[in-house]
Amino acid sequence: MRTTVLIVLLLALSATFGSAGSAADDNSGVLEQARTAMTGNDLAAARKILDPLSAKGDAAAQNLYGDFWTLSGDLSTAISWYRKAAEQGNAKGQNNLGMAYILGKGVSADAVAGASWLRKAAEQGHMKAQNNLSVLYATGRGVTKSDTESANWCRKAAEQGDPAAQYNLAIKYQLGSGVEKDEGEALTWFQKAAEQRFPAAQDQLVFLLPPARRLEQGAIMIKPGENVSLAYDLTDGQLTRPQLVKANANAPSSTDSQKSETFDLSMTFDPKAPMTLLQFKSHSSRDVIYDCSFKIAGESILHRTSVVPVGAGMVSYESWPYPIEGLMISNLRFARRQ
Repeated sequence: MRTTVLIVLLLALSATFGSAGSAADDNSGVLEQARTAMTGNDLAAARKILDPLSAKGDAAAQNLYGDFWTLSGDLSTAISWYRKAAEQGNAKGQNNLGMAYILGKGVSADAVAGASWLRKAAEQGHMKAQNNLSVLYATGRGVTKSDTESANWCRKAAEQGDPAAQYNLAIKYQLGSGVEKDEGEALTWFQKAAEQRFPAAQDQLVFLLPPARRLEQGAIMIKPGENVSLAYDLTDGQLTRPQLVKANANAPSSTDSQKSETFDLSMTFDPKAPMTLLQFKSHSSRDVIYDCSFKIAGESILHRTSVVPVGAGMVSYESWPYPIEGLMISNLRFARRQ
């Protein structure tokens, strides 16, 4: 089941494209002004600062100008500025250019070129590039596949505090991929990533709890063939104090509960399709949404999956085209009206 693990790692990799770089020491003040303007969507003010500095060859400004054009939707121009910064040795520009080649954003996809630029940034200590290069070694994309090299680069980024790398390193310890299998080390790195509110790591820590403790955190596991009902108090407009009302097909409906907000869930698997189906019935008068992670047989790792909001008093169906051993449902909350 290693393929699923690599999908998670690639998602951690792809999220880094276009990240803003920090300014050079001599122009840090004005570049911070440009970044603040970009954050506030005042692109005219940002361009007024970045255009002359980039033209004069300031590498940090050139990288940030690449971010500017990425934000503006002109990826081709963004790549030209990332390249100028990268060729001057700017690590953030090298990482951004490398990711552009990996993802085929604004330039033809070229994994070998992408890996080359990521390595230049990683060797300068750029932690995002280190994690990205680790993912390439894990997948053999643009480099010769090596679990050991992947673990080495992942550790460098994790020790610098990158939450995606910390999560990836935890997985490596859990699987024994490029390192000796060590559940204690895995837990340590999951905790470090969760402290930084990395969702996948938070899910994993909740999953490792006993069922009763898991429910205290607002989460339950449901398996194919199971029907369960959850009930919540409504406190200051928030869903609180989750309670498992039933945990088998013959138990009474959650509508019998004295709790004010109730939800019925049912999970099935059709081996002929094949398809795993989750039915989520809401008895609430407001739209709700929840987090959902799945576990595949033989793995001890959860994988976050997307779900749609459930309308007030409605039934929602979610499906996956493969067998799932269990789903963790957590963090039920009211959905915001559009």
